[in-house]
Amino acid sequence: MQDKSAEWFPHLSGQILEENYGSHFDAFLIALEGWRRGLTLRWHVKESEKFPGMLTWEDNEPGQLFSLKSDEDCHYFFRSRGDKVTKEAVKTTRDTEKLQKKLLSAGITLPAERQSTKDEYNSKSEELVEKYSIYMVGDDIVGAIKYEPSGTAVNVEEPLDVLDVLPEAFKETALKASETIPGFGHGIINIITQGNTPEPYVNGVDLTGRISEFLYPVQGKARDIPAAIIDYYFPGTCKNVHNAHNAPVIFFDYNEVIQPLRDRTADNVKIVSYECGSLISRKFILSGEVDKYSFHRWIKGEAKEYNLDGYTRYRSDGKLEIVAATPDEEKINAFYGKILERQSDHNITIIGMKEFLESIKKGFSNIGERRELLNLYHEAQEDLKSAEEEIEVLEDKHLDMLNSNSWKATAPLRKFTGVGKGLYRHLRKK
Repeated sequence: MQDKSAEWFPHLSGQILEENYGSHFDAFLIALEGWRRGLTLRWHVKESEKFPGMLTWEDNEPGQLFSLKSDEDCHYFFRSRGDKVTKEAVKTTRDTEKLQKKLLSAGITLPAERQSTKDEYNSKSEELVEKYSIYMVGDDIVGAIKYEPSGTAVNVEEPLDVLDVLPEAFKETALKASETIPGFGHGIINIITQGNTPEPYVNGVDLTGRISEFLYPVQGKARDIPAAIIDYYFPGTCKNVHNAHNAPVIFFDYNEVIQPLRDRTADNVKIVSYECGSLISRKFILSGEVDKYSFHRWIKGEAKEYNLDGYTRYRSDGKLEIVAATPDEEKINAFYGKILERQSDHNITIIGMKEFLESIKKGFSNIGERRELLNLYHEAQEDLKSAEEEIEVLEDKHLDMLNSNSWKATAPLRKFTGVGKGLYRHLRKK
């Protein structure tokens, strides 16, 4: 959860955080940055192209392997690690004994003792241990976080951004550790301090580590690790795609695009290219009779007519939120005009319109549409049940009437009346 003192990027907030990425959020963030810069993005399975030559693990689930291509170059990624990180570097950092020897030979101090099951070091005594993660791209430190116990959950640590106050000794140690590993490229240097001494100890190196903690700290500034990584692989790409993080941007539907890989109907999927450029986005708030599913469907249809990206969301306060985005302001205005036309006829009032700066999923959707359809289904089921119960009551009444004494007593009269009616119709034909 974002703390009041945390500063997150608008271009990586909003709808992006409502999606389900499983454990592959880091891969998505880097792929998204490259795609937004106009690079060609493909998601792959392990057997396609160059991935059999990369050192990967637990890679059967699609959504971890992707490639980014410019006119001049193409690079391959596994989660947060790209192909500029060598296989030998990965092997070294995953081999504890080998890594320790390299660090010690470079004069880097290690903690007193290492736990057998984690890349962490702790002394046998219960000394105070402070944990840090420093993200490096090449020789540059682009992110630093400190872990502190959560105030709301036991045995949970929360990341705090400390890049601006990181001691020089920590920076020097991290740089020295990265230089010790040939083919390091980019990754995380884990550091701890023990007891009351401020001396930094390297307690591990992770070249496929999580980057999301640097982007969503509970306190401090977000650090744009995906942008730094894409700069490293594709220098000169349109870095101003987010317009200094103060303009709305589009993101693709991650689960939808990798579904063919999950279904095993494809071994790679190309994402429709994103055109670098400015995007105009507006949020409308509507009140009145805005809870009908048919109205939400109409809004979606009009948005698609104007090729808008965005969504509708029925809020708990009974108002309807509409977000629409496009590079063409005339389309936004035309869409707004269509809604205005509906105001008087459908008891709808537009009570607010403002600029919208958060990320928006490609396409136009009715958020909660599935829930609305389920509600309509349940309502129809209830109506059907009521109708069936009413029919059953009427059938019982009809049966009671047929078995009643009065109905039996009047049977000859009804028969005679029927004959009379038949004779009368016959004479009329004559």
